[in-house]
Amino acid sequence: GIVLLISAVLVAGAYFFPEQIVQFLFGAAYLSKAPYLWLYALATMFYALANVVVHYRLSLGEAGGTYLAIGAGAAQIVLLWLFHTSILQIVLVQVLLMAVFFLLLMLWDTARAITTRYAADKVVRPMSPIVHSKE
Repeated sequence: GIVLLISAVLVAGAYFFPEQIVQFLFGAAYLSKAPYLWLYALATMFYALANVVVHYRLSLGEAGGTYLAIGAGAAQIVLLWLFHTSILQIVLVQVLLMAVFFLLLMLWDTARAITTRYAADKVVRPMSPIVHSKE
Protein backbone atom coordinates (compact mmCIF):
# COMPACT_ATOMS: atom_id res chain seq x y z
CA GLY A 1 0.00 0.00 0.00
CA ILE A 2 2.82 2.41 0.83
CA VAL A 3 4.59 1.75 -2.47
CA LEU A 4 1.31 2.24 -4.34
CA LEU A 5 0.56 5.49 -2.54
CA ILE A 6 4.01 7.00 -3.09
CA SER A 7 4.06 5.82 -6.71
CA ALA A 8 0.61 7.26 -7.41
CA VAL A 9 1.69 10.64 -6.05
CA LEU A 10 4.80 10.59 -8.25
CA VAL A 11 2.82 9.55 -11.34
CA ALA A 12 0.31 12.35 -10.68
CA GLY A 13 3.15 14.84 -10.24
CA ALA A 14 4.72 13.71 -13.50
CA TYR A 15 1.34 14.00 -15.23
CA PHE A 16 0.49 17.49 -13.99
CA PHE A 17 3.98 19.04 -13.87
CA PRO A 18 6.13 17.27 -16.49
CA GLU A 19 7.82 20.38 -17.89
CA GLN A 20 8.81 21.67 -14.47
CA ILE A 21 10.23 18.31 -13.42
CA VAL A 22 12.19 17.79 -16.65
CA GLN A 23 13.46 21.38 -16.58
CA PHE A 24 14.64 20.99 -12.98
CA LEU A 25 16.23 17.56 -13.38
CA PHE A 26 17.59 17.61 -16.93
CA GLY A 27 17.36 21.13 -18.33
CA ALA A 28 15.63 22.75 -21.28
CA ALA A 29 17.30 20.45 -23.82
CA TYR A 30 14.99 17.60 -22.74
CA LEU A 31 11.68 19.45 -22.57
CA SER A 32 10.47 17.73 -25.74
CA LYS A 33 10.40 14.45 -23.79
CA ALA A 34 8.32 15.85 -20.90
CA PRO A 35 4.97 14.50 -22.21
CA TYR A 36 6.28 10.94 -21.77
CA LEU A 37 7.41 11.40 -18.18
CA TRP A 38 4.15 10.31 -16.57
CA LEU A 39 3.98 7.18 -18.73
CA TYR A 40 7.48 6.19 -17.70
CA ALA A 41 6.56 6.89 -14.08
CA LEU A 42 3.56 4.60 -14.53
CA ALA A 43 5.79 1.81 -15.88
CA THR A 44 8.13 2.32 -12.94
CA MET A 45 5.19 2.15 -10.53
CA PHE A 46 4.13 -1.25 -11.90
CA TYR A 47 7.73 -2.45 -11.70
CA ALA A 48 8.05 -1.30 -8.09
CA LEU A 49 4.78 -3.02 -7.14
CA ALA A 50 5.87 -6.22 -8.86
CA ASN A 51 9.16 -6.14 -6.97
CA VAL A 52 7.33 -5.83 -3.66
CA VAL A 53 5.41 -9.01 -4.48
CA VAL A 54 8.50 -10.88 -5.70
CA HIS A 55 10.55 -9.93 -2.63
CA TYR A 56 7.70 -10.80 -0.30
CA ARG A 57 7.44 -14.23 -1.88
CA LEU A 58 11.21 -14.66 -1.64
CA SER A 59 11.02 -13.88 2.07
CA LEU A 60 8.59 -16.81 2.37
CA GLY A 61 11.04 -19.08 0.57
CA GLU A 62 9.13 -19.15 -2.71
CA ALA A 63 11.13 -18.36 -5.83
CA GLY A 64 8.39 -18.67 -8.46
CA GLY A 65 8.06 -14.91 -8.85
CA THR A 66 11.73 -14.59 -9.72
CA TYR A 67 11.24 -16.88 -12.70
CA LEU A 68 8.38 -14.68 -13.83
CA ALA A 69 10.67 -11.64 -13.42
CA ILE A 70 13.30 -13.32 -15.60
CA GLY A 71 10.61 -14.00 -18.19
CA ALA A 72 9.51 -10.37 -18.06
CA GLY A 73 13.12 -9.27 -18.55
CA ALA A 74 13.50 -11.53 -21.58
CA ALA A 75 10.18 -10.25 -22.98
CA GLN A 76 11.42 -6.70 -22.46
CA ILE A 77 14.50 -7.38 -24.57
CA VAL A 78 12.45 -8.94 -27.36
CA LEU A 79 9.69 -6.31 -27.35
CA LEU A 80 12.12 -3.39 -27.30
CA TRP A 81 14.07 -4.98 -30.12
CA LEU A 82 10.86 -5.25 -32.15
CA PHE A 83 9.23 -1.94 -31.14
CA HIS A 84 11.64 0.96 -30.83
CA THR A 85 10.85 3.40 -33.62
CA SER A 86 9.88 6.23 -31.25
CA ILE A 87 10.24 7.18 -27.62
CA LEU A 88 6.47 6.82 -27.24
CA GLN A 89 6.60 3.25 -28.54
CA ILE A 90 9.45 2.38 -26.16
CA VAL A 91 7.65 3.83 -23.15
CA LEU A 92 4.35 2.15 -24.06
CA VAL A 93 6.14 -1.21 -24.33
CA GLN A 94 7.52 -0.62 -20.84
CA VAL A 95 4.11 0.32 -19.42
CA LEU A 96 2.38 -2.65 -21.01
CA LEU A 97 5.06 -5.14 -20.01
CA MET A 98 5.34 -3.96 -16.40
CA ALA A 99 1.55 -3.86 -16.01
CA VAL A 100 1.25 -7.42 -17.36
CA PHE A 101 4.14 -8.55 -15.13
CA PHE A 102 2.43 -7.11 -12.04
CA LEU A 103 -0.98 -8.48 -13.06
CA LEU A 104 0.44 -11.98 -13.60
CA LEU A 105 2.10 -11.86 -10.19
CA MET A 106 -1.16 -10.83 -8.55
CA LEU A 107 -3.12 -13.53 -10.40
CA TRP A 108 -0.52 -16.12 -9.45
CA ASP A 109 -0.62 -14.98 -5.83
CA THR A 110 -4.42 -15.05 -5.77
CA ALA A 111 -4.54 -18.51 -7.38
CA ARG A 112 -2.05 -19.82 -4.81
CA ALA A 113 -4.11 -18.38 -1.96
CA ILE A 114 -7.30 -19.94 -3.31
CA THR A 115 -5.77 -23.37 -3.92
CA THR A 116 -4.06 -23.35 -0.52
CA ARG A 117 -7.32 -22.44 1.20
CA TYR A 118 -9.22 -25.07 -0.83
CA ALA A 119 -6.64 -27.75 -0.02
CA ALA A 120 -6.76 -26.85 3.67
CA ASP A 121 -10.54 -27.27 3.67
CA LYS A 122 -10.23 -30.74 2.13
CA VAL A 123 -7.79 -32.06 4.73
CA VAL A 124 -9.40 -34.66 6.94
CA ARG A 125 -8.48 -33.88 10.49
CA PRO A 126 -8.41 -36.71 12.98
CA MET A 127 -10.97 -36.64 15.71
CA SER A 128 -9.73 -35.87 19.17
CA PRO A 129 -8.75 -38.96 21.08
CA ILE A 130 -11.33 -40.39 23.40
CA VAL A 131 -10.19 -40.49 26.96
CA HIS A 132 -11.50 -43.51 28.86
CA SER A 133 -11.72 -43.22 32.56
CA LYS A 134 -11.10 -46.25 34.71
CA GLU A 135 -14.26 -46.80 36.67
